[in-house]
Amino acid sequence: MYAKPLLAAGLLTIAMGTAQAETIILVADTWCPYNCDPDSQYPGFMVEIAQRVFSAAGHQVVYQVEPWNRAVLSVQSGRFQGLIGVTPNILQRLEQPLQLPEQEQARIRAAYFTLAASTWRYNGTQSLYAERLGLIAGYGYAPIRDYIEANKDTPRVQYAHGEDALQTNLQKLLRGRISLVRSDELAFSYTAQQMGLAASFRDAGGEPIEEANSLLYIAFAPAQVCPQCTEYAQTLSRGMSQLRQSGELEKILTRYGLHDWQQVPVAD
Repeated sequence: MYAKPLLAAGLLTIAMGTAQAETIILVADTWCPYNCDPDSQYPGFMVEIAQRVFSAAGHQVVYQVEPWNRAVLSVQSGRFQGLIGVTPNILQRLEQPLQLPEQEQARIRAAYFTLAASTWRYNGTQSLYAERLGLIAGYGYAPIRDYIEANKDTPRVQYAHGEDALQTNLQKLLRGRISLVRSDELAFSYTAQQMGLAASFRDAGGEPIEEANSLLYIAFAPAQVCPQCTEYAQTLSRGMSQLRQSGELEKILTRYGLHDWQQVPVAD
């Protein structure tokens, strides 16, 4: 996607600091609306953010779908440059850390989802013991890490794998193979809507989360395997400011039915 003249002018300072045009490969498993089908007109708002920022800096962004664990390893090794959908909690669990931009590209909220007819509500870890919980392999679930470890070899904790793991969990929930799915709110709602199942599920609440751990980033490969990735992280952070100031960020988010998470409602 091409930057509009106003945006291109606003990001001129970023482009001036770039030595040469490069191809930046971003990877992740599908997690709409953050990152979706690469061939769709709606590849995900985090993908579109990266496309706008790096296009203005003279780079090309290529987005590829990979299973999450493989995507993490590929970016850690420097095979690919960027990993979409990294939280501070995920970063802490990696043996080889990735580089984060100073500004986040999204914010998240985790919750438990049940069938619409269920009356179950999350009320602390003890409320999980009578349930069968669907998770995605390789994802971070810091608030219930101890519960997962204690129940990982039982039917109480079940993992879905692959590029369409969230869709798999929704189908398992629908068929009664699990009774809960813990997921990001936006990702679950968007996926359920796309599958025509929005009315089949309900939000049953979740753990409170510290603001810092609600931030979501595109993280870049370690400097020792990708020296230019340090500049990519800085470019993306500066670009977020420019997108926000120019109004382009809100336009991108509007395409997905969303709004800028940093906007403060104006009091009457």
